[in-house]
Amino acid sequence: MTVVSWCHRHIQNQRFSTVFSSTRLFAKMKTLISLAVIWVTLATATTQGACHSTPQVAARVGDDVILQCRFDAPLNLSTRTSDWRRDKQVVHVYRNRMDYPDAQDPQFKGRTALSHEDLSSGVMTLQIVSVQLGDSGIYSCNVPNVGDSVLSQCVMLTVTNTTEVRPTTTRSQEEDERTKSEVDNTVGAVVWVCVLVGVLVGAGLLFLVKRRKSLRCWRKVRKAPAVEGAIICHMQTLMKPSGAGDQNQDVTQITLSNK
Repeated sequence: MTVVSWCHRHIQNQRFSTVFSSTRLFAKMKTLISLAVIWVTLATATTQGACHSTPQVAARVGDDVILQCRFDAPLNLSTRTSDWRRDKQVVHVYRNRMDYPDAQDPQFKGRTALSHEDLSSGVMTLQIVSVQLGDSGIYSCNVPNVGDSVLSQCVMLTVTNTTEVRPTTTRSQEEDERTKSEVDNTVGAVVWVCVLVGVLVGAGLLFLVKRRKSLRCWRKVRKAPAVEGAIICHMQTLMKPSGAGDQNQDVTQITLSNK
């Protein structure tokens, strides 16, 4: 074998090795890309229905609270496995149409109740009795085994101490008392004005009645014959009986006297 032949064969072997190495590298890259696509697909599937919004529930120490998740798709959750969690704590577990209290975190044992009636309409309603400050946090309701995904929603619970003073409540009570006092004063003033108007109207009517009787008396005196001395007009109201069934009539008696 000449030197030229050996060099030519060596160059061909190098080319073949380079092509083979490139093929193996391309295969490895293709495998990595496929694994990345599968991982992204699984991550998207498992996070479908993740907490996009977090409703808030406020309560005071010792209150009973209701946490509720309502999924968009109408599902019959009574035949599904579902659970409520707070971070890594298991709050309540429902499986095979039954509650599993043994799986609960000791903090929530004997304090939770899941509405089985609401599950048939796709609603997870959880009641927690006598909440404490340590119960505050973000709660998630999870429904696995629905297709290839896990449905999940979140609710934030905030528990405050009952000894905290609420300024808004105090201001409202003070405003209510002030308004009530103003209303009472206004009503009293209106009553006094009505009484005063009634007294004035009554006095005016009495004055008009007496004045009318006096004018009637003097008219009768002026029509009588003139006599010497002072003419005194006495008005006396007499009750003159009339026939049966008739009302009594007032009669004004005019007495003329000479001095």
